[in-house]
Amino acid sequence: MKIKHTLMVCLLALASSAHAALVTLQNHSFEDGPLPNEPTASTTYNSSVPDGWTGLGGPIGAQWEVTPPDGIDGDIYIYLQGGSTVVSGIAQAFTFNFSAGDVFTLTMAGRTASGSANQFVFDIRSTDTIGDAGAGDSLIGGPQTSSEMNSAFADYDVSGVATEGGTNAYLVIYREEGQSGQMRWDNVRLDVSAASVPEPSSAALVGLSGLMLVMRRRR
Repeated sequence: MKIKHTLMVCLLALASSAHAALVTLQNHSFEDGPLPNEPTASTTYNSSVPDGWTGLGGPIGAQWEVTPPDGIDGDIYIYLQGGSTVVSGIAQAFTFNFSAGDVFTLTMAGRTASGSANQFVFDIRSTDTIGDAGAGDSLIGGPQTSSEMNSAFADYDVSGVATEGGTNAYLVIYREEGQSGQMRWDNVRLDVSAASVPEPSSAALVGLSGLMLVMRRRR
């Protein structure tokens, strides 16, 4: 029984290094201001950057829905507008201990609304900048572009691997450059997965086998 217990503890220790952790973001679903009191009808608010976020580049607004569409969290989502030469986005500073090789994954509800705007860009940066202004500031090897969104809200995942470790950084999300029209976002989530470790089928299991043999001989 003691051998089995020791083996289980060792295997759990090996597995624990691969877990993912959620980064705490303020106002991740944009429910908090600056907005007027709750309206009685669906209402659009231009130039409304949600609390906790910094607006970057072109126009950003908020939409309050009496009957929220499927796929969002709460009643409010944001929209980003701009022409083919206008880049707009949002950023938020966060604190989280990460290491080189860790994987950042952004999950966000999004949809197209008009024009050709159907992709967003995700980055983890040392500054809250977008486009060419942020060149060289990426902590995940450069901006990562989402797959193409459609006209209904759905979750989209984008990942990037940390090129260096740190504690303080910025989550930056913006419209793909060169696209016109409007896109809509909600329910931003960011998690970090520890750097991948070798499968326990190689050296680790060899070591465990040796441990079991030693313990058997001592019985």
